[in-house]
Amino acid sequence: MSIIGKLIEETIDEINASTPADRRIAKLAQTVIVGQGSTLDSLGVINFLTALEEKVVASTGRSVSLLNEKTLTDGDGSLRTIAMIERFISEHLAS
Repeated sequence: MSIIGKLIEETIDEINASTPADRRIAKLAQTVIVGQGSTLDSLGVINFLTALEEKVVASTGRSVSLLNEKTLTDGDGSLRTIAMIERFISEHLAS
């Protein structure tokens, strides 16, 4: 598992610790985080993405902006699933 994958799992664990069992995030690549089908409400999405941004900075020393108009309204859904979020961050850090 990649470092970004580990950071995503840690973030999921933190969010799930304060989430009712029926609304917890599954640790699966296809789990929807942003948009229809997500177990998170809008505040939950913001909390998840903010916590993940902070973990990325702490771990890599580089910032990544997940909470911006382009990523949240992207018609392609660049942040829709866990796999897409991991790919987005990895590509950003590689550039």
